[in-house]
Amino acid sequence: MTKPKALIVCEPAANLVYFSPNQLDNSFEIFDRYVTGPMRRVKVLLESRGVDLVFHDCGELTDGMVGRFASLDAALIPKSTVLYGNLPTKNFMSSQLTVAEVERLSKNLLEKMRATGHPFILGSECDVLSVPGSEPEILSKVDDFMNLSI
Repeated sequence: MTKPKALIVCEPAANLVYFSPNQLDNSFEIFDRYVTGPMRRVKVLLESRGVDLVFHDCGELTDGMVGRFASLDAALIPKSTVLYGNLPTKNFMSSQLTVAEVERLSKNLLEKMRATGHPFILGSECDVLSVPGSEPEILSKVDDFMNLSI
């Protein structure tokens, strides 16, 4: 049996849905206890076996959360790590999220990821919903972020 090179760990609850930014403004203790602490233990175990950790987090994050995830590596994030910027595609069916807002969010993510010096991917959340009757709205927003020229 071949030894795995990497293990992908998906953490869908480490985002603004489960952790209030107001709560985290005061302290990251609960976030560290339930998210980064356990991930550090997983990382140490994987490193001891020569396996890389690929950490995937679904949902919207605060800058503080991103900083906590970055701390999973001693030198923050190695320059060989590929960053993945999620656009809020679950909201693409809503007319409240306009094409102009998708473009603004896309450009913002691209600027932040470029500034890191890492390779990066601008993409969608885990899924782009198919909602009957909303297909043109959703497709126009996907088309916008796929064809950005920056």
